Amino acid sequence: MRSKVTYKGHGAQRQNIMANRRCKRIFALLSDYLDGELPVRDCRELERHLEGCKPCIVFLESLKTTVEACRRYGQNEKRNLSPPMPPELRARLLASLRPESIRAKAMA
Repeated sequence: MRSKVTYKGHGAQRQNIMANRRCKRIFALLSDYLDGELPVRDCRELERHLEGCKPCIVFLESLKTTVEACRRYGQNEKRNLSPPMPPELRARLLASLRPESIRAKAMA
């Protein structure tokens, strides 16, 4: 006869593991969801999950904030671009960085 061992909270622990698996799947879909690139079926699944999962909602809000900050940064960078380097200056700079140029300067 086998002894029966029960663990307090075993059912809750199993539910937590299952929720974590679903959350990992949801996390993997969130970027596509925000970009509007997620298939309709996956959108519905994600939205159903978000209705009852506070950690995923918090993660989604954090991701939205991060994406928006990156977009704003990108827009600012485009405005702050310096003019392109003149081709002859670029060629001289690259030539000075070649190993043979560096060796010649070191020996001089």
